[in-house]
Amino acid sequence: MANPRCWETDAYDRMGVDHPQCTRRQFPHGCIGTCSIANIEPSTTTCLMAQQPPFELITEADQLKEFCDRTRETQFVGFDTEFVSENQYRPELCLIQIATDNELAIIDTLAVGDISVFWDWLTDETANPQRITLVHAAREEFLFCVRACGRWPVGLFDVQLAAGMIGMEYPTSYGNLVSRTLNIQIDKGETRTDWRRRPLSDRQIDYALQDVTHLRPIYDRLLKKLNAKNRLPWLQEEMTAWQQQLERTVTEPQWRRVNGISN
Repeated sequence: MANPRCWETDAYDRMGVDHPQCTRRQFPHGCIGTCSIANIEPSTTTCLMAQQPPFELITEADQLKEFCDRTRETQFVGFDTEFVSENQYRPELCLIQIATDNELAIIDTLAVGDISVFWDWLTDETANPQRITLVHAAREEFLFCVRACGRWPVGLFDVQLAAGMIGMEYPTSYGNLVSRTLNIQIDKGETRTDWRRRPLSDRQIDYALQDVTHLRPIYDRLLKKLNAKNRLPWLQEEMTAWQQQLERTVTEPQWRRVNGISN
């Protein structure tokens, strides 16, 4: 179910500025502004999400395959998960949120069951080698992926790490990063919710979606500053080292990580 409206436009609308490829216009909630690609100044008015953006709730395997086939060549992927880690040896994956170039989707992993087609999609370098996968503090997201298929997400770009590279506070929460870069206050009231509960409430869905809808505008801002400071290579080097380190926690026997065990 393709969205008739670009999800990025909805995100920029909530910023109170125009999408880079849209013309100047007045928004229904009273904000107005202009922008250009990778050079968007914050709105003087902080705008909250006025309504839930269009999205697809994926609950069946055939539906997931169709989504992956339809979005295979997307340039940008906003990627986040919701999981439960309390009383678990490993976190239990409950939801996956995805924002592509033109669509928003929530994958109900508990309903779908086998989501191997998604991990293949996320790690497929052949469809679009230039793809950028946008995340925030994605330790668990990366580990979910590596444990599932043994491969890395294509072109992983962590906005939390990128923010630290340009001199912002590190580590910074997603809410603080959205506020500082986009001048938007987001509701984080569902932080401690039980993501295994069904049906999902509107508040849970809103919370889950906002974790990916702001990633592209944040990326545009951070990329401009990284390039201005010639620090993009720093980030790329750090991202590679970080992923290698995390991968070792999956591939190496855990007993080898115990201090003094080799003596």
